[in-house]
Amino acid sequence: MRRFHLLLKVFAASSAAGLLFALAAAYIHFQLDKSGGSYTSFCNVSSQVNCDLVLTSRFAKIFGIPLAWLAVLAHAALAAVAVSAIATRETQRTKLLSRIVVLGGIGSAMFSVYMAFVSLAVLGTVCLMCTGLYAAAAGQLSASLMLPRAFADAYGRGTQLFARNAIPAAAAAMFVATVAFGRFGWSSEFARSVAPGQSLEQLREADPEFYDWYVALPVSAAAAAGAADGVEKAPVVIVEFSDFECAYCRRNRELIRDLEARHPDLLRVVHRHFPLDPVCNEAVEQRIHPHACRAAEAVECAALQNRYGEMADVLFENQDRLFESNLERLATRAGLDLERFRACLASRETLAKIVADARAGRSLELTSTPTLFLNGRRVKGTLADAAKYDLAVMIEARIAAGDTLAGVPELSADPK
Repeated sequence: MRRFHLLLKVFAASSAAGLLFALAAAYIHFQLDKSGGSYTSFCNVSSQVNCDLVLTSRFAKIFGIPLAWLAVLAHAALAAVAVSAIATRETQRTKLLSRIVVLGGIGSAMFSVYMAFVSLAVLGTVCLMCTGLYAAAAGQLSASLMLPRAFADAYGRGTQLFARNAIPAAAAAMFVATVAFGRFGWSSEFARSVAPGQSLEQLREADPEFYDWYVALPVSAAAAAGAADGVEKAPVVIVEFSDFECAYCRRNRELIRDLEARHPDLLRVVHRHFPLDPVCNEAVEQRIHPHACRAAEAVECAALQNRYGEMADVLFENQDRLFESNLERLATRAGLDLERFRACLASRETLAKIVADARAGRSLELTSTPTLFLNGRRVKGTLADAAKYDLAVMIEARIAAGDTLAGVPELSADPK
């Protein structure tokens, strides 16, 4: 009996630790959502160790619900079940609660393995809060796997907590459930497929909730008109205001780059700067991202060598190392002529463009990055996944072609 209760206590303690890590992750997620990406958490250590990047990725929510909040509920519930199993003296109730503990431990571990794979293999970074959750899940699993034998020792060999094959079967079921969540909760194919040439009605049928939300977004005539300046004509033009120290902007960069590759005939993208630093942005009062202004100058110096994209990629990949003394090393990685790059930075010749972009953003009442204007339609932050970007581009292309549907607002005459 003592060993049985000890294992339950280990499970309860692991669940309590998981609850604390989940609460911390939920707080960070809330702040990131609230700030639109300007918040930087204490565990944003580097591009390789970055909670913010993981918690702003498309994997951070499932069916629109933050996984951190689901983890809070799960660990709180499992801790409560384990404590109840310790406190009860009724054999059948103990047996039922112990089964829940075993299944919960297996489920927690399987889901943690899946999320660890996503974090390391897909996103290429480590989330410290998530790592704490993985450790808690390991403690839960260890106690869970030893619990059936301890239960039999405590209550008699004839009293089985599980049939012989129940635990492997439960593990297999949890794995299938996890894969199913990954497939349908996160996949860009969850929504019905969209393709060029579909009408607005068909596009609305593909994802009615997103469609209604998207077409209700404010549309700026000024942003739409400004987008056309110096841009090759295209049905859809996206103006992206960004900041090289913004975790959301890094993720948005990847999504927009892939979007351009999928729709080369429909889409043009205009990159604008809105560094969250008063050194080059009059709209900002505090130095939220102290290296963002200089990084923006650096990428514009790269643009003078026709290497904007290469330099932007390197800067986003090294968000934690954008200090002045490191810019030349990053420029080398981007394949720039160092002499020209060094002279450009020293002359500050690209600063005027950064300031002009920031002022344009201020006139459009920007408050955070990234902020996008799709044919003038304002999107604050990033869309959930690649499928949403595809759908937005299709909607704008149909509207540009003259297609109409009730509920689509006309372009606003408001200069903002």
